[in-house]
Amino acid sequence: MLKKIIISLLAIICFMIGRACAEDKRDRVLIIYDTRYKFGYDNDEVLAFKLALGHFDVDVYEVSEKCYQEGYLEHFDCVFVLGLDEEELSSRVLEDLMRYKGTTVLIGTGFKEVLLREQFGKNIFLGKNYNAVDVYYRDLGFSFNRKFGVSDNNFVDFYDVKNGQVISYFTDGKKQIPYIFKYNNRWIVTRYDSEGTTFYILCDVLHDVLKKEHRQEKRVFVRIEDVHAKVDVKKLRSIGDYLKAEGIPYMIALIPAYKENGRIYRISDNRELVETLRYMQQNGASIVLHGYTHQIRDEKTGEGYEFWDIKNNRAPSDDMDKYMEDRVYKALLECLKCGLYPLAFEAPHYAINRDGYEFLKRHFSTYVGHIQTSEHSFCTTSYPFRINDIEFINRLIPENLGYVYSDNINEILKNIDRTSVVRDYFGGLYFHTFVNIDYLKKIIGELRNRGYSFYDLKQEENYIKLKDVCIKSRDGKIDWDYHKRIDIKLSFYDIQRSALFIFILLLTGMVVILIHSIYLRRERGW
Repeated sequence: MLKKIIISLLAIICFMIGRACAEDKRDRVLIIYDTRYKFGYDNDEVLAFKLALGHFDVDVYEVSEKCYQEGYLEHFDCVFVLGLDEEELSSRVLEDLMRYKGTTVLIGTGFKEVLLREQFGKNIFLGKNYNAVDVYYRDLGFSFNRKFGVSDNNFVDFYDVKNGQVISYFTDGKKQIPYIFKYNNRWIVTRYDSEGTTFYILCDVLHDVLKKEHRQEKRVFVRIEDVHAKVDVKKLRSIGDYLKAEGIPYMIALIPAYKENGRIYRISDNRELVETLRYMQQNGASIVLHGYTHQIRDEKTGEGYEFWDIKNNRAPSDDMDKYMEDRVYKALLECLKCGLYPLAFEAPHYAINRDGYEFLKRHFSTYVGHIQTSEHSFCTTSYPFRINDIEFINRLIPENLGYVYSDNINEILKNIDRTSVVRDYFGGLYFHTFVNIDYLKKIIGELRNRGYSFYDLKQEENYIKLKDVCIKSRDGKIDWDYHKRIDIKLSFYDIQRSALFIFILLLTGMVVILIHSIYLRRERGW
């Protein structure tokens, strides 16, 4: 009897473990690519697409077509084939695709022979179309703003889709040109872009391809950019008062040290600024560390780069780990000295190389902005949704609406329309203190009218851990620890107050002594 009970218990335990493992199993996704770069451009298109898949809780692998081994794709739940160089697929990959039973997605060009096969619907290639002007998706139409000229391969492969379902299409004023279509579990994307409306449409379709749904709540963040020791504090305060009155949480991209003419001005040198930042932090603001000085050489703080040498198109140091630790640690100590607690990082101009990202992943839970997707030049990719646990970032909070300034309100609204085709769109915009606040108010009003909610960074779990500094947030509360806490508490205004108290005390003592001395002189007739 006991033996049967033990066997039954073991069977139940094994079943529960197996079920838990099955639930935790992540789909395995493979990217097969012919080249990483479009001709004449430095953006790593494979990396840009791979990072987008980080939104979907899948394990992503990649292999070049040249290195592909027969039968390899059978180990994956879904296979993406990225065609950038117009060459047809190799026979090794082609034959494996014909036998493959999982989900297949062909993106780009070079698939004429594949699409003629019965497994892909016998679609006939009609040539290349260079005249697309609009793109349609889910009954929504958008202008197809083409970045490349005809000489730069600005075309769409045009197929006659007799079998299957067209998901999205271009128009050239006369006819429809399929952009994304499917036949059974085979998907075809006739053009690959890593920016703009077509990229956002592809990002939304990926939900259906990978069968991963997300909550359809559209949120945005507001960020006050480039706040430093020389900022106009009154204008900064007015922005904080407005956002507080409206109940809108927001971010502040903080530069702790301002360099000018060889001199460094720290935020701790400006008492009014620190008191204002503390007030804002207590009333809706989350601090995002925006470098240390936001410059490398003699550039003006806020205009220069810090973690990318834009003049030489390379990292500013061969030892980025040491370079970043030095600057980021100084920045954190300056913040803590003033009672300010960053929760995320934003590289100046979003410019930083892979080594820099890997440093950030070890020490920051959260990164805000674009991703630099090139090691050869300054190229960034803007994503329409949050991305988690990609190879060199723990969590990305994407900015994709742009910069609010006097004459671009309509541009911001167009960006909202384009990016919001993604069902779980998430994004943000940024605003400088020197811009008229009325433009920010107008954008806030438009966002509210369209039903958007505003993202509060500090409500989520964030952390920064570097050397002896640890800052954490959760449910709106911030905790921090630093073993030299006594040094932090003695910030400049505390020292000023202490010095003033001591001065008054000494002065009072001297006055008392002087009065007493005068009294004694009179008493003794001196």
